[in-house]
Amino acid sequence: MAFYYFEKQDPKNPNKIIREYFADEIVDIEDIICASPGGIENFDKYKEIVELIQVPLYETFLKNIAVKTNSGFTLIPHLKESQYQDPELIRIERSNTPIEIEVVPDDPETFLKDKPHIKVEGKHKPEPAWIKKMVDFNALPKFTELSQENLDHYKKVEDEMPTLKEIKRGMKVKILGKHLKIRPLSNKNQGFFLVNSNGKELDLTDFLEVNTTNVLLLSVPKDLPTDSYKIHIRSGWYADDTIERLGESYTFKIV
Repeated sequence: MAFYYFEKQDPKNPNKIIREYFADEIVDIEDIICASPGGIENFDKYKEIVELIQVPLYETFLKNIAVKTNSGFTLIPHLKESQYQDPELIRIERSNTPIEIEVVPDDPETFLKDKPHIKVEGKHKPEPAWIKKMVDFNALPKFTELSQENLDHYKKVEDEMPTLKEIKRGMKVKILGKHLKIRPLSNKNQGFFLVNSNGKELDLTDFLEVNTTNVLLLSVPKDLPTDSYKIHIRSGWYADDTIERLGESYTFKIV
């Protein structure tokens, strides 16, 4: 992971140049859950736990109080001015309005020194989409209880499973990697494509059952011809839909 920044004039002090940091990807709750051990099958249970954790945090933000995390960040809510004077009416109004949260590194100049800080000048070129591994989704352990033992077992099995070199028609394939989410691209067709040995593209975006930042779940069509294929990902960058993020997999066979 890298931290990106661009330099700009400090609005409070025009003679000073400051750094504006940003991420190369945005991650939401669905991304986090699906990337968790067994998160796809147990999505509702994970979501319930996440919501329980979020409630007190959200209540703190509604009071316009910043929250310092243990990971070197401070979360600062930016609440709009209310039309009301009564505190309860203000709270009701704010609870029905999305809260803008600013994430500020406690020490931006030295935050995570072992990670590169990359200066961006001009048009940003995002990191490529990266496919780390493809596994048989149905061969992964199934569990109903979110115990640490089950989570550890699931992760161990997933880590030890070999990446698929041959994929059967009709199989569900869990694809693990980075920057995998298919996002809108304004100047080209975005999507998830299989490219055969002759270079022909087959758009399989509609066959993705899960489409998140680190995990894709593909239901392989039963009528795909036997051939060697690569996966090509073509996506927009979340912060600018005119910028293209590309990626491709190793070669594998559909049988």
